[in-house]
Amino acid sequence: MAHPVVKFHEQHVKLEVWKLKFKLNGSRIMISDFLTKPHREIYKMTRKYFGVKNVWTFDGSIYIKAQDFTREKDTDTIRQLLLDNICDEENCSESEIEDHLEADPAYETDGEEEILSVTEQPPSTEDIQASTSSSIEDPLPCTTGALKPIKMPLTPAQVAQAVALIDQGLTQREVAIVLNVPRSSMQYSLKRYQETGRYTRRPGSGGVRCTSARDDRFIVMEILRNRYLTAVEIRQRLQIARGVNVSERTVRRRMEEVNLKARRPARGPELLRQHRVARLQFAREHVNWTHEQWARVLFTDECRIALRAPDGRERVCRKRGERFLPITTTQTVSFHGGSIMVWGGVSSDARTELVIVDNRLTATRYIEEVLQEHVIPYSGFIGHDQFLLMHDNARPHGAHCVEEYLEKVGIQKLQWPARSPDLNPIEHVWGMFKRKIKSSSKPPQTLNELRNAALAAWDSIPQVDVRNIIQSMPDRMQAVIRARGGNTRY
Repeated sequence: MAHPVVKFHEQHVKLEVWKLKFKLNGSRIMISDFLTKPHREIYKMTRKYFGVKNVWTFDGSIYIKAQDFTREKDTDTIRQLLLDNICDEENCSESEIEDHLEADPAYETDGEEEILSVTEQPPSTEDIQASTSSSIEDPLPCTTGALKPIKMPLTPAQVAQAVALIDQGLTQREVAIVLNVPRSSMQYSLKRYQETGRYTRRPGSGGVRCTSARDDRFIVMEILRNRYLTAVEIRQRLQIARGVNVSERTVRRRMEEVNLKARRPARGPELLRQHRVARLQFAREHVNWTHEQWARVLFTDECRIALRAPDGRERVCRKRGERFLPITTTQTVSFHGGSIMVWGGVSSDARTELVIVDNRLTATRYIEEVLQEHVIPYSGFIGHDQFLLMHDNARPHGAHCVEEYLEKVGIQKLQWPARSPDLNPIEHVWGMFKRKIKSSSKPPQTLNELRNAALAAWDSIPQVDVRNIIQSMPDRMQAVIRARGGNTRY
């Protein structure tokens, strides 16, 4: 170039002289294309001005940290650098440099593309050969006085480039110069490639394990014997039995290695042997029932609703230190603020009215208020000969007077196994029922408001949701068979 040019932009500064370019993008200035002598003096001046620790070389370029590079602060330094080190050969004056201080918005896109091509895109084979030939003719043309390459493992891309250059006949020294990496690092990478055939590093061995294989088996066996042990208790047992002192985190890592992790236990009724046998027998007898057969059954049950009973699903969004703020604390009251009992029945096509049971439900009240008022009329809707009543083995349901009444009116009862709430689809309906009461715009505060809210929530449950739940009965039977009569996910 005939004259040096300094161009200031919003995001970078560009200095062009003798195929030399200063570029400031973000927090770095990159100097590249050093083909003449003045670059050595520029390198010394930049180190002297910006500090030795803020100037380094990499990949044939010099990088300068200049996060606060501004026109007012550094223009005089750039001008003086040109006058002292470059303009002597060009016989240019300071006034000529002032004439070339200009803004060039069109350069901004070109500058960004050039920076990306230098820092991100891998060089082509022609570029590597060209840079190699120039390096061989004039070894280290742009690293005089520069910092030594940092000894770090080569990236997979650098290893691939080194292998390609070695195949072309270059020596290891020449390849190290082209890639600007330590020769020892390149030799190790090439040796590793010859042994493994891969460009990536071998998997690291990690830190030394503080437990032996026998210690790991001890931890796993202890947790398998008692699934409710905590990591602290297992650590204490390991220290007493084997004299090995580890942290709770180490115990958890050993558990994760065998896919064991502390979780919330599932809840279900206690099932004795006779209960499991009865459940398994019931499932085998009804596993082949069709949806039409299950549609003839009226599933009934009682449910208790409290004003302030937690449902176990509540979550609160809070920051650290806000655990006991009034807005993030759930307040409890004695007896959950009072409760009411309701009775209901559902089938695939319809449901009964919701019955609010005041005080205790006895066998006599069950006959007069439930069976006579709701079950008998509903049996005519389905068909008296095809109708099946399902109720559990609660004391009011299994009383002799209730059995005699059902036999008298000709109501067939489905023999239900004891302690089997997971087989009754109305349990899921009760869950929907309670969530609708809790999510109402105005939650009930008194028992009278709770009764009204319960009646409104029962009528608002879509029948299609009830039908979908009842259609899961074949899957429930299969689950009981797979569990050998045990608890299921339902």
